[in-house]
Amino acid sequence: MKLQKFGAALVVVALIGILSGCDLFAPKIVDDNAANTSDSSSAQTTTDSKNEQKKEETKTDDYATQLAGTYELESEVLTDEDGTQEITQDMYQQMVNGTGLRFTLELSKDGTGTITAPNFQSKKSDKLSFNWKTTDGKSLVISAGAGDEGLEGTVDEDGKITITIDDDDESITMVFAKVSDQPGYYSDSSKN
Repeated sequence: MKLQKFGAALVVVALIGILSGCDLFAPKIVDDNAANTSDSSSAQTTTDSKNEQKKEETKTDDYATQLAGTYELESEVLTDEDGTQEITQDMYQQMVNGTGLRFTLELSKDGTGTITAPNFQSKKSDKLSFNWKTTDGKSLVISAGAGDEGLEGTVDEDGKITITIDDDDESITMVFAKVSDQPGYYSDSSKN
């Protein structure tokens, strides 16, 4: 819902900017000689703009390729009105050893991904597919679809992804460490 409101606000701002500076309907006097030089500089500006856009897309693709892979939960901190509970890496590994279930985050370079979380009642893993994107390689946004507010994550210098979910009186912070450059590294995270 927030993304839809943000998108609508961007459209309104763009329309206001276009309309306030718009001289589309004002009569223009054009010097034929100036038009010829203007056309070539305009064409160059358009070419420069397209080249700049391609560079940005290439950078974004490079960042996505760098982040692509399988990440596994390293630690988790839950804070609510009852206090703070922490799952350390050792505690998580004990859970994996006891159940065989892993909590993973898989990022494909095409902008799709999967979160696989243990379901202790069914003794299987639950999966959620999502879309993700990064523009700088230091942050990413994960969204499950249209109308989804999305989750923001940060990438530290060691390549670990931190995702924090704040909801009224609760906060969950999860840190995922990369275990492979390929999505689907664990059979339970790629086949369940």
